[in-house]
Amino acid sequence: MGLDDWEGGGEFTASSSQLNDCMFDEWATIGEGPLKDLAKGIAEDILCVLAPTGRKPREELIKGIDAIVASLVANLLILHRDKAEGKRLAVPLERKKKTRYDRKGFRKLPEVVSALAAKNYIVKHNAQFKRRRTTIEATGPLLQTLKSNVAKFAPIERADGEEVIQLAARPRLLRVYGRKQPNILIDYQDEIDSARLRMELDMVNRFLASHSIVLEGAPRTSFRLVRRFSLRDPDDPIEFEFHGRLYGGFWMTLKAVERHRIRIDGESITDLDFAGMFPRLAYLSVGEEPPQGDLYSVPGLEDHREGAKAGLSALLSYPTQMKSLPTRLKAMLPEGWTASRLRSAYAEHHPQLVPFFEKDFGLDLMFTESKILLTAC
Repeated sequence: MGLDDWEGGGEFTASSSQLNDCMFDEWATIGEGPLKDLAKGIAEDILCVLAPTGRKPREELIKGIDAIVASLVANLLILHRDKAEGKRLAVPLERKKKTRYDRKGFRKLPEVVSALAAKNYIVKHNAQFKRRRTTIEATGPLLQTLKSNVAKFAPIERADGEEVIQLAARPRLLRVYGRKQPNILIDYQDEIDSARLRMELDMVNRFLASHSIVLEGAPRTSFRLVRRFSLRDPDDPIEFEFHGRLYGGFWMTLKAVERHRIRIDGESITDLDFAGMFPRLAYLSVGEEPPQGDLYSVPGLEDHREGAKAGLSALLSYPTQMKSLPTRLKAMLPEGWTASRLRSAYAEHHPQLVPFFEKDFGLDLMFTESKILLTAC
C-alpha cells in the first residue's frame, strides 16, 4: 500500500463514478469457445449497420468490429461475474489522440456501441455530466447467454500488443470539486531504459505463460503483467525510477484466505511474503538495522495491525503534512485516532524514520521493492 492508495493523485485508470462502475478494458477479449462464436455472429449482424451501403466492407473494418465486439462481450462477462448490484460497464466514447497505450483498430468503438444498442444486444445509458460516464449493460439474448452455463467457464484472454511499461504523472491538482483526479499517462518515446525494462518483463511474462497458473474452481483468466512507473509532475523529465510495481496478475488482488486455491501446473503453492517491507527499506535508506519483531506493533494499535500498516504507508507516502486521516485509513484505526496521534505514535516507535514522514518517499520505496521482486524472479 502506498501513495496511490491515499492522496497520490489517482490510479492509472480513472474511476468512473461513485457507483464504482467497471471500467472498459480494451485489451480483454474472449478466448476460443461458444462465446467467441457468439461474438463473431454479433459482429456480423451489426456489420450491415456500419459498412458503407452498396460496397463490400473493407477487411480492416471487419477485423476492427470483430475485435471490438469480442472485447465488449469479454468485459460484459467480467461485469456479470462480479454481480455487483447496479454496476455497469463504463465505456469511454470521446475521441482522443491515440497513444502507445491504446489498442489499434478501436476507432469505431462509439459506432459499435450504438449499433449494439440499436440491435438490442445492450442497453446504452448516456453520460451524466460530472457524475457518470456512458455505461452499458447486456440485454436480451446476450444477457441470457452471459447467465448460462456456456459462459460460466468461458476463457477471457489478453489481446496482443499491450504496452507493459507504463508511465504516468500525478496531476498538479490532486482533487477537483472534492473528487480525486486520475494520473496522466505519459506517451513517452522508447529509449534504452524503457526497452530494457520491457525486455525484462517480456521474459517474465513468457515464463509465466509457459505454465498453467489458475485459481481452483474459477474460470480460466489470462493475464499479462505490466509495470507501472510514476512521475511526480507532468513536466518532470522522462525516467523510470519511481513506483515500478507490477500489476495484472489475478493473484495480486486475492485475499490471503483465498491464495490456497492457486495452482501452478496442477500443484498447490507455497506463499512467501516480504514481511514489513516498507519500514525495512526505509531503515536501509538511513543505514540502520530495523528492530526485532513486528515493525507494525505500535502501542495502541495492537488489535489493528492492518490499520497500523496502512498508517505507516501513508506517513511515508504523503507529499505534504497529513492534516487529517483519509477516510479508508480512519476506518481501519481505533475510535479517536487522528493524523497527529498516528504521527506521534510512529515517531516514538520508529524515531529513525521521522525524516521520511510526509516527504513523498513512498514512490522510492516502491521502486526498490519492485527491483528486489524482479531480481528474485
